[in-house]
Amino acid sequence: MNQDQLIYDNAKKRVNRNHWFVFLIVLIYFITIYLIFQSYFIQKTQFPIQKIMVASFISEICLYGLLFSCLSFGKKIFRSLYWIGILYSFCMMGIPVYYIFNDYFHILPYLVWVIALFIKNIGLIHYGKYLKTNRWAKIVFDHEIEIEEDQDIENIYLETNQKEKEEPFTLPQLCLRLGISIYGSLLVFPIFMQIFSSLFASNDLQNVFATKAMFIFCIYTAVIWTIPLFCFYFNQPNSKKVVYICILLELVRILVYSKTLYSYYIQNIYPVRVFIFFILADLIRYIFLLISIKPILTNNVSD
Repeated sequence: MNQDQLIYDNAKKRVNRNHWFVFLIVLIYFITIYLIFQSYFIQKTQFPIQKIMVASFISEICLYGLLFSCLSFGKKIFRSLYWIGILYSFCMMGIPVYYIFNDYFHILPYLVWVIALFIKNIGLIHYGKYLKTNRWAKIVFDHEIEIEEDQDIENIYLETNQKEKEEPFTLPQLCLRLGISIYGSLLVFPIFMQIFSSLFASNDLQNVFATKAMFIFCIYTAVIWTIPLFCFYFNQPNSKKVVYICILLELVRILVYSKTLYSYYIQNIYPVRVFIFFILADLIRYIFLLISIKPILTNNVSD
């Protein structure tokens, strides 16, 4: 096998790995959004277009499954078709937008639906830019090899592996850390709260706010931190700014919910231990999150 073929095969493996990583994120994202609606809108507000929403989600999942399968062949035409898929995703936003103006009684779930789709589409647009500008993607789709000044072409094939040994952290590595943190928390903490629900029960043992609240917090975190997840994975230069924006959004969430928590406290509905354990659990969740993003906050990240 000649040198050019080795470089191409290496680039194709890397780019294909990215395709299926993004598809996995899209799949998890749609499942998360559906769980939000299933738990807090569909059952409690008689959300009228559940079937339409599910059908639109399934259509997009199937579409991107097909698109990423086609992209794995490395043909330039499929990279163009990817943008048609993006256009279809924006068209899907028209469904909740239409109902916002025609069903005022359910405007909140429709707004959540629009925002969720918009965040997902922004992430997919970033991936489209990656397919156009990344050096490995250019090798696969454009058959172009970028060689830096005084760089031997033989070093291109081994370049990334050598950098990984020299540098302690890269943005894609942080992506893995962050993904484990936010999606792991989404699975672990609500289950933990459910198992130990007796610790969070009200004085009359009839109500437990902590399980629902923690589930909402974990979903909120998973949704807003999906954007920096994409930024890390595709080495976006503005990743640190996006991280600070997400931290600000987390602080806003804490401030907003603190009023609800305070109202529970002054009404003496729950014993003091409930608030202690609940705040401690949320604090542990944020410690894991901060550990995952610490390298970028301390500039301990390689280019």
